[in-house]
Amino acid sequence: MPLIRYGVPMTFFNFIIAMGVFAVLGVIGHVLRAVVNLYPDRLSDKPMMDVWVSDGYSLDDHLLQVEYDDYGFYRLDSRRNLMLTTSLTMLGGFFFLALDAAASNAISDLINTGLAMMWDVAKLRLAEIRMQLGLG
Repeated sequence: MPLIRYGVPMTFFNFIIAMGVFAVLGVIGHVLRAVVNLYPDRLSDKPMMDVWVSDGYSLDDHLLQVEYDDYGFYRLDSRRNLMLTTSLTMLGGFFFLALDAAASNAISDLINTGLAMMWDVAKLRLAEIRMQLGLG
């Protein structure tokens, strides 16, 4: 069982936070693919020709129907492209966490430590506000 850590499974809450992080990574990947690309992904109007000739266009792009603009560049304003990139990143992240116990435990510890640190900072700030207001 890869999701078990010391007899306690990785909580649903930790998976939700991890999927949110993977979704943000998918959005970043979508933007980077669209903005940083110097050369067009598609060089012709024939998809099979592009699979063999172009570096940025693959058979996966053809099968998933990734959208490109008139000049052959990956479309930043395409909801389909955003949905594909984000959902594939989240799906890959889910399978990575579900199948690798060490990664699942590390992400769970990281999330729990981060939340504890944020809670400590919030308590510290509230104590400082109370001191400034003279409430004790």
